[in-house]
Amino acid sequence: MFKEAEIYLKIIGMIAAAFFAYHKFIMAQLDKKVDKESCQKETEYREKLQKESNKTIYKMLAEVKDELNIIKTYILQNKN
Repeated sequence: MFKEAEIYLKIIGMIAAAFFAYHKFIMAQLDKKVDKESCQKETEYREKLQKESNKTIYKMLAEVKDELNIIKTYILQNKN
């Protein structure tokens, strides 16, 4: 009778261990998927931020060129 109970406990223990291992495996796979999605979102955000930064720099550069042209014309007009 004790041997049967021991066998049942071993079987239940093995099933529980299998479920635990499966759970750990699935959780690891989900973490990888979440990390991949998070990394992709961060990359898209960085690219968007870089584009906006470039636009701002070019706009500021155009403004500086315009102001430089104004200064040049002023100097050339008042050269005499």
